[in-house]
Amino acid sequence: MNPRVVPLIEAVRNHRDRFDSFALSLSEEDLKRPVPGSDWIVKDFVSHIASIDLTVREWFRSLAGKAPAAAQDPQEKPEERPGFDIDAWNNRQVARRRDLPVEQIVEDGRLLRDELLQVIAEFPDEVLNSDIPFPGDANRSPQDINFGAYLVAWATHEPAHALDMLRALPERKEDPELHRWLDAVEFSVWPPKQGL
Repeated sequence: MNPRVVPLIEAVRNHRDRFDSFALSLSEEDLKRPVPGSDWIVKDFVSHIASIDLTVREWFRSLAGKAPAAAQDPQEKPEERPGFDIDAWNNRQVARRRDLPVEQIVEDGRLLRDELLQVIAEFPDEVLNSDIPFPGDANRSPQDINFGAYLVAWATHEPAHALDMLRALPERKEDPELHRWLDAVEFSVWPPKQGL
């Protein structure tokens, strides 16, 4: 394992464990609440966290030279995707999981995350030091960024979406466990400036 990624992997595992605990603590009514400023319900953010590693894993594998770059979706063939749109892909993934129990969504996400962390553990310095083209999304424009810096920002994905979920769950905002977790997160500026 590259020692540079050890603190990152520990942080990512910690955030996922806390996110999963938060998700599993929510009632069915909580999970169905619409999130203000979003087209998603609370449960959709859980599904997004559980499914995004499908595509991130393959992207990271391609950066490490272990696979061609491709957005993996078991229900779509590459020829059915003329251009990859991460926001449309995310919407399809959360829609497919709407009727699944949250426990299954969380467990599926844990398995994918374990596979993704194995890829990260093997990144050599030249991958961490490289610049990558970030294709952009609904909130950020396309640009080249340092991959090690991107990983630092990516590590705060779960707490950022926990904050999104709390917009629909105002009564949970004073939860001491959530405060201890979220108040300690150092959210990276975008584009990220400092890497591993």
